[in-house]
Amino acid sequence: MTKVKASNQHIPVLLEESINYLITDINGIYIDGTYGRGGHSDLILKKLGENGSLFAFDKDPDAEKNIQKKHLSDIRFEFIRAGFENINDKKNNEKYSSNLIGILVDLGISSPQIDNALRGFSFQRDGELDMRFDNTQGKSAFDVLNNYSKEQLIKIFKEYGEVESPRRVAEKIILHREKSQIKTTKELANILSANHFRFKIHPATKVFQALRIEVNDELNNLTKFLKEALEIISIGGRICVISFHSLEDRIVKKFISEHANINKELLQLRELPKNFQPKVKKVTNLIRPSDIEIKNNPRSRSARLRVFEKVA
Repeated sequence: MTKVKASNQHIPVLLEESINYLITDINGIYIDGTYGRGGHSDLILKKLGENGSLFAFDKDPDAEKNIQKKHLSDIRFEFIRAGFENINDKKNNEKYSSNLIGILVDLGISSPQIDNALRGFSFQRDGELDMRFDNTQGKSAFDVLNNYSKEQLIKIFKEYGEVESPRRVAEKIILHREKSQIKTTKELANILSANHFRFKIHPATKVFQALRIEVNDELNNLTKFLKEALEIISIGGRICVISFHSLEDRIVKKFISEHANINKELLQLRELPKNFQPKVKKVTNLIRPSDIEIKNNPRSRSARLRVFEKVA
């Protein structure tokens, strides 16, 4: 197994676009829900006034270990070791219970996570099958692959990876693990790339996505985050979400639509009841990376930014 050291280099995606839409008051309180290596946080701090504040969340121990020194020395900055889905926890919420006017989350995995074989996120590097954002707790990809039933594997491959022929893929995995446990990323990739499968892209691409989503409960956490972010942000505050695949973007798009639209039958009323008034408004249409950004950072090509604002 090849060991690769983690890299601290990470190019933040849709940086200028997201921060320009996020900040509406330089002296307000903001949350960067996915600190990573601090790229988005850095620009937020540069744009904030002396009375502004930024709370940065990340559940990854490596993110905490690699916090930029200039951020730690900035009295406007505080790091919270937790996932963005926990922004409404009482111990966190009481720190920014007033004037929270901007929340940003970047749902992609960072380059240091991908490039570190020990984290197990990439089938192009040989490492243990981990894939946990917080690799100190919870089930790993190894646990899922070697312990889930065939029907459970089919379900996550189909729903989270939109894998072609999910049943065949699951059966191949079950057949292999009956002989020996599947322990490494390369071992899994080799199983999936056997002649039994002839797909347009490497089948491991979507299988790894499905495993990562399952291991980290990503879609449920995103749904929880959206609900709680809307609850705690001030009226007029903005929520910016950068997603990287259709499953995430679909959840964000649906959430905005459900809270921005009014039931047509209620439009006939002279006065709309408070509980039925729109809670959010879309600030801009979907934003994608420019051709220049994609050329400079190919990993940005699938990024999508949606921005919405709390209005009631």
